[in-house]
Amino acid sequence: MVGLRDALKSTGPPQFQMRARLLHMPAIRFPIRLGARSRVGLRLAFGATPETAWAEADESGLRARFGRSSFETPLDNIASWRIEGPFRWITAIGIRTSIRHRD
Repeated sequence: MVGLRDALKSTGPPQFQMRARLLHMPAIRFPIRLGARSRVGLRLAFGATPETAWAEADESGLRARFGRSSFETPLDNIASWRIEGPFRWITAIGIRTSIRHRD
């Protein structure tokens, strides 16, 4: 069975290779680390705790939760991905959304 880490290492069109490799894969949960300096503020502002800050992927799609906010989308809706950072904690804190498109 192929894990998500192996599936994400593939090259070529990600929508095809990722879909093929994630087929019949159990859900894999990735925690979102809450820094010590911001932990109290995140809990008060967003309800985020180590138990409620995570992203999860399986063959049905991607789910993410950050405190009281959650997001879910099917894999067909994901065209590409990239890892960015590291960011300074003050610029990376909170929830990002577009007011115009609500994405």
